[in-house]
Amino acid sequence: MKKDSCLKMLVGGVVGGVIGFCSAWGGENGFQELFTGARAWMGDYNTMLMGTLAVISLCFSLFCYRKGEAYVRGYLRSEVDEEKDGIEQAYGFLSGIGTAGTSILIWVGVAVFAFRLNVGNLEEAAGLLLGAGLLIFIAIVCAFYQIAMVRQVRRMDPMKRGDAADWNFQKVWLASCDEAEKHVIYEAGYRSFTATRLLLMIATLLVGALQSEAGLLAVVFLTLCNVISMVIYSYYSIRLSRKGVAV
Repeated sequence: MKKDSCLKMLVGGVVGGVIGFCSAWGGENGFQELFTGARAWMGDYNTMLMGTLAVISLCFSLFCYRKGEAYVRGYLRSEVDEEKDGIEQAYGFLSGIGTAGTSILIWVGVAVFAFRLNVGNLEEAAGLLLGAGLLIFIAIVCAFYQIAMVRQVRRMDPMKRGDAADWNFQKVWLASCDEAEKHVIYEAGYRSFTATRLLLMIATLLVGALQSEAGLLAVVFLTLCNVISMVIYSYYSIRLSRKGVAV
């Protein structure tokens, strides 16, 4: 048996043991008390958390954009291929961090805002409106950076096509990539799919440990998400194998 297979089995056993231990140690009341306390804390400090995320989103997006502009100017000025390759690699790393970071900030903002959805009085309604405004601000700032990042890439490589503000951007962008870039995208997509499937399975087990009506509903929802992702993956695998990988 290969070392990788042994390592995966070992990791799976450890994860399963940790989940079982947490379920037995925490129990229904332990998990519910933990989540109830977390929900109360998130509700009390929701506006402050959303404001902090808004500031972080703005600063992070501006940093990545300005740093990217410096890379683009250096790339366009340079006439040495080795130097251009180094700048291109550095910018690729920066754009990857920037894209992932802004996407994560949007989803974290959505998750934090969800704790503000229960409205019982006028003060909470005002907080809900303020949180919604901050969430929209976070989404706009992060989206603007991603659009600007795509335009920076197109300045460095005029062969690239697509605008991040368009609905069919992913398809147009992928069509303009070379074979090496497509291979990276496909490999990253597959690894992301397998990791997401594993995380969904773990989340299903953890939520199932609550043994409450809400917990069982979440189990059904997470299981449905896992099944849907598998169906989508299988559909495109069959479709692409019949037509070929070229897009």
